[in-house]
Amino acid sequence: MSVEPEALTATRPRRRISPRRAALAVLVIFASAIFIADVVVPAVRLGSAFGRETPLQLAWSALRPAADSLADAGGARINVLLLGLGWETGTDLTDTILLASFAADGSDAVLLPVPRDLSIVFPDGTPRKINTAYHLGEKHAAGTGGTFAAGIIGDVLGTPIERFAVIDIGGLETIVDDLGGIPLPLDRGFTDQLLPDASFDAGWQWLSGHRALTLMRARHGDNGESGDFARSLRQQKVVLALRDRLFSPTVLLNPAVVQRLVSDVIASVRTNLRASEIIALARLGGSLDVSRIRRFSLPGEGVLVEMFSSDGTYVLQPAGDGFGLLQRRVNELLTQAPSPPPAVGEIVPAPQIVARAEWDADPPPPEADRSIRRIVIHHVGTRFDGPAGGEEKMRHLLLSVAEHRGWSDVPYHYVVDVDGRIYEGRSESRLADSRTLDDVSGLHIALQGNYESEAPAPAQLAALVQLVQSKARELHVADENIFLHSDLAPTKCPGALAKEALAAAPWHHAATAAAADH
Repeated sequence: MSVEPEALTATRPRRRISPRRAALAVLVIFASAIFIADVVVPAVRLGSAFGRETPLQLAWSALRPAADSLADAGGARINVLLLGLGWETGTDLTDTILLASFAADGSDAVLLPVPRDLSIVFPDGTPRKINTAYHLGEKHAAGTGGTFAAGIIGDVLGTPIERFAVIDIGGLETIVDDLGGIPLPLDRGFTDQLLPDASFDAGWQWLSGHRALTLMRARHGDNGESGDFARSLRQQKVVLALRDRLFSPTVLLNPAVVQRLVSDVIASVRTNLRASEIIALARLGGSLDVSRIRRFSLPGEGVLVEMFSSDGTYVLQPAGDGFGLLQRRVNELLTQAPSPPPAVGEIVPAPQIVARAEWDADPPPPEADRSIRRIVIHHVGTRFDGPAGGEEKMRHLLLSVAEHRGWSDVPYHYVVDVDGRIYEGRSESRLADSRTLDDVSGLHIALQGNYESEAPAPAQLAALVQLVQSKARELHVADENIFLHSDLAPTKCPGALAKEALAAAPWHHAATAAAADH
């Protein structure tokens, strides 16, 4: 008996899609749409705008190690010059100049602002401020300003700079607003009466694009926030806050925000970076722990001096004879590896420090922050035989240096008394005073006493070692950059008996080897 085809069809069970498979299919479609909108389309647009690279080239560069996507990654560092254009209406002066230097292996980064008022002699023999370099390049030939500025600034710093990015300040404001603002902390509040809306409170701020630019612009703030030094440190904070916000999930997983960001970057950035290099640098910067991003400021490194030109214009010029000292310092900052974090068993406890307010009722105000690259150990040089307490000794030291040296403050940042108590001296933000040191940068710590004629007390030595190790960890100062005063200058300080006692200090071997090279 034959069965009709219709009967076979009627008895066949209908296949049903399980809810799990349906949900998975929807998820795949949704993820594909997000990937296309969030990655593929922006990559195509970036590739077209910067370097004319195809999506396949960009995809390949994204799969390789970031350093491999950079043409000269064989070098130890990758230097990029960031120029902010348009601070003043109608000019093309770059009043923000920032060198961002990345280790090729992605282990660290250095942010080094270059003061706009630094006076240099240009190739035509005319001295001008360094913030005119981009303008002069553009005036000579449109489109060459970035290359010209990178070459000039690289020569001044003594390090090659092959890459640059010029951003219009108005575009930066828009980018911050695209991100929904940026959060950052301020160590102290201030007001700049010369800028509208330039009043900021201490603590965490959530800044719109306008407020972020105002924070970066302010040069005449009160409460220690005046001048290019303080401004450059705030600009670095904005750059780091931008980095953190750009790589936050709320931005990366929002296709609409990503598309707006790409549009604004294309509209406001001029660069010789290819799209693959932009992606590689973003990966390098985004993967770095914040503790591996080292920030410095040239005025805080003691390599520049303030003066006025013949027409009364305020300028900065290199300390010493020519740019040699500045270039050596920049080389040290770029090549000195940051200290690794301590192992669990090596954590140094924070020392107990007697605050300045406990011995001096009217301390001088702190100056702007500065970078600290080394620690120097001294002795006060005066023996106290009587029962004077540590606070009285500190007041005596303050009066003595004012009377006999003309110094406005004690010359050391910390002083360790014979009983092991540590006294806060001048603010860490202020350079030390010295009769013998040409280079007074760094953190200066003194033993209370005269150790040509007496031996340091055990409690005093233990406190000194604890303080030096703690500060070295905090400030990322390597062992080879911990010195005795006599290592660096023709002096007996900190005294023969102190040198003998410190011969077994944990940092001694590295410091001795480094001193032999000076």
